[in-house]
Amino acid sequence: MSLVDTECSEEGSCLLEPSDPDIIKTDPTSHYNRYKEVISKRAFKTVFKTFDEVNGLEVVWSQVRIDEVLQSPGKLVRLYSEVHLLGSLKHNNIVWDLNGNKVM
Repeated sequence: MSLVDTECSEEGSCLLEPSDPDIIKTDPTSHYNRYKEVISKRAFKTVFKTFDEVNGLEVVWSQVRIDEVLQSPGKLVRLYSEVHLLGSLKHNNIVWDLNGNKVM
């Protein structure tokens, strides 16, 4: 895979943009490539097919839109429950992106 461009947030964090049209994002380390394919979509969370370039495995990239969650106390409670559960999991395959992108 070749990387052709970057997309940077106002805070200065960047995601590399791949040349493969089916890949829509690559993490800053070039370890994970997120595809267009949506595996699951819920009220505030989208799960994408992703490929781990280092280990040669298909994985998932789960993205939560915080701004949508903040619109409803019920959604906020559901998000808190899920984050609490996920936060209790200690595993190398769980990666968090907290660079001010309102995405986890």
